[in-house]
Amino acid sequence: MYANNDVINAIVNIEFNKVTPWDDGYNTSGVGTGFVIDSHKGLILTNKHILNVGPVIAYGEFANKQKLQLTPIYRDPVHDYGIFQYSPEELNALKIKPIPLKPVANVGDEISLYGNDGGEALSIIQGVLSRLDRTAPNYNSTTTDYNTFYMQAALGTSGGSSGSPILNKNGHAIAINAGARNDTAAAFFLPMDMMLPVLDKILTGKNVQRGTLQTVFEYTPLNQLTEFGWNEEDIEQLNSEKPVSKGVLRITHIVKGSPADGVLQIGDILYMGENNHLLDFLSLETFLNEKVNQTVDFVVLRKKEKKQLTLSVSNLFELVPDEFIEIGRAIFIPIGLSTARLFNVPASGVLLTAPGRLFGGQGINNYARIEEINGKNIDSLNDFKHAFKNIPTNSKFSLRYRYVYNQKDQEYKKVRNLTPFFVNRHCQDDLGALLWHCKDLVLSNKTASLVTLAHGEEVKSPLVELEVFRPVEVNINREVIRKGNGVVVDIKNGLILTNKDIIDSSLSQVNALFDNGNSTSASVEAIHPYLNMVLIKADLSQIQFKNGLIPQVTKEVLTSKENVNLRGRTAHVDFETNVSIEWPIVYYGKTNFDSRDVSYIPDEFSVYTDENNTLLAVAPGYDENNGVLGIIPSELIGAFIDDYLQSRKSIFELKDKLTYLSYAGAIELGLPTEYQLPIGRKLYVEKAEELEMSGLSSGDIILDTALSANSLNSLYLLLNKKREVFSVLRNGEVIQVPINLSDSPYLNISDVIVWGGAVIHEIQTHITTPSGTREKCIRVGFRYFGAPMYTALNVDPVCILSIDQQPINSILEVKAALVGKHSGDYTSVEAIRLDKNFQYSEYQVREENYYWPSLHYIRNGTAWKFTRITK
Repeated sequence: MYANNDVINAIVNIEFNKVTPWDDGYNTSGVGTGFVIDSHKGLILTNKHILNVGPVIAYGEFANKQKLQLTPIYRDPVHDYGIFQYSPEELNALKIKPIPLKPVANVGDEISLYGNDGGEALSIIQGVLSRLDRTAPNYNSTTTDYNTFYMQAALGTSGGSSGSPILNKNGHAIAINAGARNDTAAAFFLPMDMMLPVLDKILTGKNVQRGTLQTVFEYTPLNQLTEFGWNEEDIEQLNSEKPVSKGVLRITHIVKGSPADGVLQIGDILYMGENNHLLDFLSLETFLNEKVNQTVDFVVLRKKEKKQLTLSVSNLFELVPDEFIEIGRAIFIPIGLSTARLFNVPASGVLLTAPGRLFGGQGINNYARIEEINGKNIDSLNDFKHAFKNIPTNSKFSLRYRYVYNQKDQEYKKVRNLTPFFVNRHCQDDLGALLWHCKDLVLSNKTASLVTLAHGEEVKSPLVELEVFRPVEVNINREVIRKGNGVVVDIKNGLILTNKDIIDSSLSQVNALFDNGNSTSASVEAIHPYLNMVLIKADLSQIQFKNGLIPQVTKEVLTSKENVNLRGRTAHVDFETNVSIEWPIVYYGKTNFDSRDVSYIPDEFSVYTDENNTLLAVAPGYDENNGVLGIIPSELIGAFIDDYLQSRKSIFELKDKLTYLSYAGAIELGLPTEYQLPIGRKLYVEKAEELEMSGLSSGDIILDTALSANSLNSLYLLLNKKREVFSVLRNGEVIQVPINLSDSPYLNISDVIVWGGAVIHEIQTHITTPSGTREKCIRVGFRYFGAPMYTALNVDPVCILSIDQQPINSILEVKAALVGKHSGDYTSVEAIRLDKNFQYSEYQVREENYYWPSLHYIRNGTAWKFTRITK
């Protein structure tokens, strides 16, 4: 009998990163189990969904707690199993006795599962084998197994136990654990008899072939044939002609465009192949594996009549995607047999498995089959690659596609080519090698101008439509394309005012479109730290504007006006309406729909002007329930634009939360008599940000008479004139408080690092650290699934304090710390968890810079570019 310690030594806990989205889903990280079947060659048997069909980075933890990197050497094209290999010579002081494989089992046998159950390092679960002929579990995905039976037992397994051996009482593996039902204790196992013919060849170094008719069969017991029109005499006749068997194989699915399509029919019973009875899954698979790429004569039973048919046996390995193209973080693979079977489409063409930044941001989703690019048919990855080579950067190309789950509808889009922001490559599998072979794609070196001049007509609207492309997920936001409006405020200097809902960082490519058809690129010049305003700059010298069209900006405080116009846009149409009575608030109508051709409710950004076309205010955004949100008046707009024109790079900011307090409320808190003027309100410090140390305290009332009507706007203007001392009421006493202001830049992101699949950049915020308070955070923001930083951190957000014990105070120091890092190296990261009250943590990040190259995005003037971080 196989000793218990021998079993434990042969069990391997597997940690894997599925680094590339595939036809079975997105990239991810996970854990599973495998077991050694050859200790001399270092072979580990596990599930295919652990080993993955696409690229994988995996490590095995052995019984001595040593971790070794694993290389995939076999993926079965149909069934849920595969083989990893490790280097036995690297394993320290652990003798492994391979687990014997046995294809025989019976209902009622006592079984044990040894594996990583629910993330636990080793769990042993015992049970009794209850079924040998369970239909393969249907996951409704390309990972669904077919053309095989599964075993079943009530083990109550959970995640992580996939790939565990199912052992009989003698310690022999009769199956591997593959799946379970969450609503019951039922667990499902792939039987060893379906694997052993292939495993024997691999263990003995023989060539493995896998054949298919590109059909799905269902095992039908003889007694159930009456449901399909057979009578008892027909069944008895069939039973007398064939070897003893309890059932037959009925065809339930035929892949479109396959050699069997149009020859076989749904419901056909496969009877013989070259005089061999094919009455069960194992005999069928064994027969087809010996006839790969051959033409074979079959006998099928169609409505109880025998039919002589000739069919070609396809090579299964040629029907499994083994290459991909990555463009703009989008992943394209050939359509394989698994996708074809699941969605009832031919096993040919190109499938989008992850839309990434380039395609996802332009409204194209995964599982799109690409049919045409610029009118050229796309039948293969080579067609796709060649079509892209001739598309200039910034230009738009036409794309025709249809989703494999909705074949009746073809869709059409014009997509802008923004590939220079990304690593673009073509990768091919080299089974048995640690990494896939990847080569950078050579794309067009031409760049199309974003400037378009149409008709020569005058621009008749100061409002500008903006298209913004965000190549990197800064500010923990995945949005790629944002669209909105802005307003031209200075033709000479090419300035357009918009909001932060459209542009939240300078790492943006902006295209401005005018109502006469003209368009031009624009650069992000200034983002206000605390008000919802952004200034962008475009070359407007070639664009003709109608005289008197552009609103005049002033820094003056404008009081209530009798004639106030709201200029907005809805459904791409401008409108202007008088809103004197309701200014500065515009309410939504009372009805649930708008019956006018043009709604007088703006879609978003809009402007208020007076009869002289002076800009009174802007409304950056709207909310369905509350109407206009956060109207910004002229004096703050004017100050912002003036700061830019004066080349000021930052603004003083008071980060405490201030609000208004009623006159009666101020008196209740002890407002002195000399300040008791019935002006209706006072400025009140609702919450002081303690880490900012501004000098103000929660509960302070600001008393300065220089504040017009105690206005927050006036306070902001005073602060930026370097007003350093304020009179405040604190605890019933009037005191003079020196103010400590934060100096916040108008452009706070000029460098971005992408490391280990995480986006890292600076943000302005105070954090507490073991060494004191810092005024900025090197934040680890968005992290990709299946990436090292996602696996290592498991939480967000965090601010980096040190890398490999070296303090980190800037993005450039992050870059310097990464130079010379190699795949497999460990990098120690000390960080502060912002979601856990500044909890201090340390993480070990395993470097993987092949599939997740380290990149440095940097602003050079007004343009952005990236470089790879290497030695």
